[in-house]
Amino acid sequence: MRKGQVLAYNKTAGVGLINDTNDERIKFYAEGTDQIPARGDEVSFKIGLLKGHLAAIEVSIINSPITINTSHLIPKIS
Repeated sequence: MRKGQVLAYNKTAGVGLINDTNDERIKFYAEGTDQIPARGDEVSFKIGLLKGHLAAIEVSIINSPITINTSHLIPKIS
């Protein structure tokens, strides 16, 4: 799992931005969840292909039991 800090989240667009420990900026989508990481929250996540782009998936706020599950957004390849 990678770790980073939430830089921003746009409620209207449903997309946020994480700055990871390698100083890379990675998008995340928080559709279908009640728990949205706030700016400054420390998170752990995996990298996956979402909506045709690399993005943070399975985002979890560190020290929180809630995970943002975006696996339903990943297209299945047959």
